[in-house]
Amino acid sequence: MPTSLLTKRIIKPPRLRKGLVITEFMAPKKDTGKKDKGKLPALGSGSHRGETPSHRGETSSHRGETPSHRGTTPGHRGNSPSKKEKSSRVNIKKKGKPALEAVSEGALEDGDDTNIDDDYDAERPTVAMGAQSELNSLDVCTPLPPKLHQALTELDKIVIQVLLCGAIRLLCVEWLLMQPDNFKMPNRQALEALEKSGASPSPLLSREAAAALVRRGDRSIGALTYGWLMSGDPDPAGSRIRVLRRALIRLAIKALFWDFGSLYQAPRTPEQKDFFEIALKGGAMNQLYASILATTVLQIEEIPPRPAEFDGVVCLFELSSNADESVVRAALIRFGTIESCDLSRSPAIVRFALHESAVAAKNAGAPPDLCAGLDTLYNETPYFSRGW
Repeated sequence: MPTSLLTKRIIKPPRLRKGLVITEFMAPKKDTGKKDKGKLPALGSGSHRGETPSHRGETSSHRGETPSHRGTTPGHRGNSPSKKEKSSRVNIKKKGKPALEAVSEGALEDGDDTNIDDDYDAERPTVAMGAQSELNSLDVCTPLPPKLHQALTELDKIVIQVLLCGAIRLLCVEWLLMQPDNFKMPNRQALEALEKSGASPSPLLSREAAAALVRRGDRSIGALTYGWLMSGDPDPAGSRIRVLRRALIRLAIKALFWDFGSLYQAPRTPEQKDFFEIALKGGAMNQLYASILATTVLQIEEIPPRPAEFDGVVCLFELSSNADESVVRAALIRFGTIESCDLSRSPAIVRFALHESAVAAKNAGAPPDLCAGLDTLYNETPYFSRGW
């Protein structure tokens, strides 16, 4: 296993910015054979927000049927894995363009964030994802003391155990970067079906290969945190995958934890439910994001604007078994004209003529005896307002 390296300095947390953020001690960048210009990414803190109640298993709240770092829930808030901001963050954002349109590497020091402009990017060509994942400017880094390195390695054993048993699978970044521009991320069940069909490279790392990456301790595993945008589909328009892939091209990340593709999604078989519980309750999810040696946290804070097809649509979670369309319409008509109801879906869907009517129904809460929860289909809740 290569020696893990840390910079010598500790800096204050820089101010937050929208876009995709790389969070860890030193973000591993691809070796271009050139010395980096500008400031060197500095040392941060390895702490995170710690265990939340939803890490202890499924909750009864309606924040989304999402296999997230906060656990799964019947609703759709869909918050993805998250953790406390570490004290060093490398923002990925290109000058003059929205975060969802273009990304580039940035360097931070002493609380200031510095964008690297297009000319600088041109001097640092990207290399294949299979290239050696070593940090630049190693001469200014200091190897960890052996005892500290061993202690940090011990913390990652729970992650290795969960990877080897198959409760969590890691996505292969090489495969991800080979997909077309209009690619949308399938769930884990679909990825495993593709794996069994003989796809080469496989979309998922083998259990043994994933565990080996953790043991290497070079932070070449990305752990994605973001906000789900709707129930059952965290990225309906593919905006997140576009941002993510532009970032991965520039980083020495070989494998990725993305909850939608790494954990079994609903509906799950009994065996899949068991694996899901193992992933959430054993502490491995916490350690994936907290690991100092194994992972780089990739954070997407921005919530894309609501697409027009989601206007006026609300979800009814855990609809009462004796509620038919007439009952649903009678309970919700006071908020505005109802264009359609689809009670065959899970969750049930109601479309209002105006989006203002959908927002009013959401703000009023679930009608008694109709359903356990009600929310708009597209989740526009800001990233930092999702109860992390």
